Amino acid sequence: MPKCKGCGKKCEPSGVVTLCSYECARIVAEKADKKVKREKVRKAKAVKKAFNDRTKVLQQGIKRRKEWINDLQALFNTWIRFRDRDGPCISCGRTNEQVATDDPPLRGGWWDAGHYHSRGAREELSFNPDNCHKQCKSCNCGSGKYARKNHTVGAEYKERLIQKIGLERVEALNTPHPSLKEQFPTIDDIRAEIARYRKLNRAAKIDS
Repeated sequence: MPKCKGCGKKCEPSGVVTLCSYECARIVAEKADKKVKREKVRKAKAVKKAFNDRTKVLQQGIKRRKEWINDLQALFNTWIRFRDRDGPCISCGRTNEQVATDDPPLRGGWWDAGHYHSRGAREELSFNPDNCHKQCKSCNCGSGKYARKNHTVGAEYKERLIQKIGLERVEALNTPHPSLKEQFPTIDDIRAEIARYRKLNRAAKIDS
């Protein structure tokens, strides 16, 4: 004997679909209805994803060079914070434990990726790993709250940077470097660098 499509018990065949009671018929009908709804939801999500993917492609096509550079900077800064995650602030020397005693910042955690030569002054060094290091928000904002004696945050940065990478590499940062336009002649060059840092961050299991 065939089995009922609702309860699974053996019963006399009844029409195209074997059912032993009205209750089993209701169960089968509800399952079919849920299946139809799931299929509608799946198709709707597929359509939405296709639309979003297409929109993303179009947006990338009209995105300006500066916007691509900003995307790269965000990924680069994330990687710098990961690279220096166990080290102290490059300016004031405070550790993770010491900074964690501060009141939580409004956004972005306690740490920034601080540039030795600012992006405004030397934009060609924006993505130079020697020019960017983990820095607490207080020092990166330039307040000097935790600077030792009468030194400025910048002086503290230089002192610890020399200790970290050596005087030769610090002095190399003061020499001429290729401009950003020379480093990344085309948008595709920027996108390739974005892909590289995205891969590095993913390998480090960083949400970027």
